[in-house]
Amino acid sequence: MILSLLLVLFPITIQAQEVRHEIVRAEQKGNWSVSPGTGVYSMSLDRVTTKGDGAPGSDPYIYTEIYDGQENKEVQVSPIKELRVVTGHRLVGATFNNGFLDYNFWSTGTITSGEVSVASGSLCLHASSSTTGAINGSATIQSNRIARFVSGSANEFRGVVRISTAIPTTGTNDMRWGLSDASGVSTTTLNNGFYFRYSNGALYVGARLDGVETNIATTSFNGTKPTIDGNYHRYQIVYTNLGATFYFDDKMVHRLSPTVVSLTSTVNFRARAQNVNSSGSNSDNHLEAKVLTILRLGSESTTPVKKYIGTAGSYLLKFGPGFFHHITLNDTGAVNSSIAVYDSTFTSTANLIGNLNTYKTGIGSIDYDAPFDNGLFIVGTGTFGNITVVYE
Repeated sequence: MILSLLLVLFPITIQAQEVRHEIVRAEQKGNWSVSPGTGVYSMSLDRVTTKGDGAPGSDPYIYTEIYDGQENKEVQVSPIKELRVVTGHRLVGATFNNGFLDYNFWSTGTITSGEVSVASGSLCLHASSSTTGAINGSATIQSNRIARFVSGSANEFRGVVRISTAIPTTGTNDMRWGLSDASGVSTTTLNNGFYFRYSNGALYVGARLDGVETNIATTSFNGTKPTIDGNYHRYQIVYTNLGATFYFDDKMVHRLSPTVVSLTSTVNFRARAQNVNSSGSNSDNHLEAKVLTILRLGSESTTPVKKYIGTAGSYLLKFGPGFFHHITLNDTGAVNSSIAVYDSTFTSTANLIGNLNTYKTGIGSIDYDAPFDNGLFIVGTGTFGNITVVYE
């Protein structure tokens, strides 16, 4: 009763307080620098803004941005105010450990006295053994798998590589690491790809279109010009169906963009490295790698497609790399009926993924969840009922 009387005599007024948020945007135009003898790092800022209030779309509201000065791009926000991000998924590559090379994931090739070895968690390619000194040798490694490219995402090659930088007294020592569409490890039948190259003391980045190369020397890089030494460094190639950007220790060194001619005729690649002596060279320079891998910068999978098959015959469901999800047997078949699935194109002689006896297999779905590199080819024999294939 007393409280009520006090409220009548002395009413309380509550006033809303304006909430102000400081918003900061800073652009770094220069590189980090260190003060001699102090170890103190500093950077210069081009612009700083520290005032912002109101609502979006009204003055003096100040928008915030996440901006990459190296790429000259801003991070995107979706129409429903979600930050657009991607996660990298490994498509190709395996570690080098335990002192041996896993040939389930890698193929190698050597000429003359070339050597491929694994030790201390690192792959080593020697074009010429120091014990024999034979000339014009080579050593190559390439992933068995192909990294499928999906439109709307970028793929990225990552390599942690160390090279010998000695210039041979005779001939040429040429080392390359990056991406290739070669079906084998021959060094004379390279068709398409992006790569780093170190040849007789000079660093290049390059692209290969149907066997024709475009090599860009360090002096012509449109980004940071790296200094190559005998230490391990990170090498990255981020590529789309338009072009490729090359990085050295996370700094952009060069960006390649096509004009009226494409840079490559495919964007489905294997990870590859090679060390080649030529023109009489017996150089014992080595190329060592702790990582050779390809990632997709985006979703691990895409929306699949389906194919109904109700008649015996041969069916090419996809040409090139993809992902085979499952087969649904809608109706069982007669005796001696079957469905064979191949990682192939118009051939049923190799790369068998699975073979179903549709007479003994019950109605329902059989999951495979298996990638394929060459194509998805299905051969149905006998009166096998009917199936639905789901793949991407």
